Amino acid sequence: MIDTRTHRIHKQAVWLVATVALVWVACDAGGVSGDNRDTHCDDGTTPTCEMVPPTCQSYEILAHQNDCYVCVDPDTCEPWGGNHCTGDADCAEGQWCDPCGSSSCPMCADCVAACMPHNCPSDGPAVCYMERPECGEYGVAVVADGCWVCVDVQTCEPVRDDHCDDGTEPLCNMIPPVCAVDEILAHQNQCYVCVNPGTCQPWGEPGCAQDQDCGEADYCDPCASSSCPECDDCVAACAPHGCPTETDLLCFGIRPECGENGVAVIESGCWVCKDLQTCGEARDDQCDDGTEPICAMIPPVCLEDEILAHQNQCYVCVNPATCHPWGVPGCTVDADCAAVDACDPCGSSSCPGCEDCVPACLPHGCPTEPEAQCYMVRPDCEAGEVAVVQNACWVCVDEITCQ
Repeated sequence: MIDTRTHRIHKQAVWLVATVALVWVACDAGGVSGDNRDTHCDDGTTPTCEMVPPTCQSYEILAHQNDCYVCVDPDTCEPWGGNHCTGDADCAEGQWCDPCGSSSCPMCADCVAACMPHNCPSDGPAVCYMERPECGEYGVAVVADGCWVCVDVQTCEPVRDDHCDDGTEPLCNMIPPVCAVDEILAHQNQCYVCVNPGTCQPWGEPGCAQDQDCGEADYCDPCASSSCPECDDCVAACAPHGCPTETDLLCFGIRPECGENGVAVIESGCWVCKDLQTCGEARDDQCDDGTEPICAMIPPVCLEDEILAHQNQCYVCVNPATCHPWGVPGCTVDADCAAVDACDPCGSSSCPGCEDCVPACLPHGCPTEPEAQCYMVRPDCEAGEVAVVQNACWVCVDEITCQ
């Protein structure tokens, strides 16, 4: 493993030498003029903000970013203190997200994530239909033969990308297959399978059906992948939405679907809908019934655990889990729910803090196609089973094993 603390100590020594040199130049030249400002952290914008350019510390440089001035770490081009990356995908091709690549101040001994060179050979820009993968704690993605591969960050030797594993160990009577260049080998359902690294499913199979299938930093992008590496069609997959979000959910509520141009993020411990393009406020329209309000009523201000819905040509504050006012059931049978959900008899409650049970549609967690194409009503399966769509029609599977 790379000794990142040794790297940081070396960086601190370099900073001390640079500081002494800067002071010597300033004394010798009578101060650094504006013409000699280091511009490598500028983003190309010209400051138009009503702000006097700040005087930066000796270990910082003044940068022009977002039409204003900011003092930044010259190595990361970000202000000192915060993490500058969350994964390798935030870094340039020749870099990786080093969890201890920086610190909260030049002489601090703590760790702050930053993009740093990884020193492993890479063939240049990837030309395959594949996003840069995350290769684990000690791995980094480089380009070989035109596509991304995972290598050990210290030895630069190839390693298996395990981000699509489901946690089971292969017990099947099968030789591990040799996957195509646009696939990775995954351990799933106690066996081996070659999958699209963008969806963790075989090429052509969707990686998600709704945002609830993705992590809080992602959303279900209907066109994030395709049915084959060279295909121009669309297959749904989880993709980063790019909006700021917290990680800890503290309120009682499932992740809402925020419409075609919206995405749910966590703010102050609870889900809120944001505009997918601007990350600004957006109304959650998942409970709308398709009618436009024409009633003589001012839109009400809903409580924190409610959303405003357009129903029956008017406005109503509803529980986002049931799309009905708190206490009113959201379903009576599974047929009232989408294919990815089942009618959970205790999916909600009569109020946000109540401990009673109110039925609501909740994700059942089993793989399913989004809609049935056969002439068959969704069946009520036996206890311990749930109905999913396979080969365009309904089948009952075990709710634990999904078999």
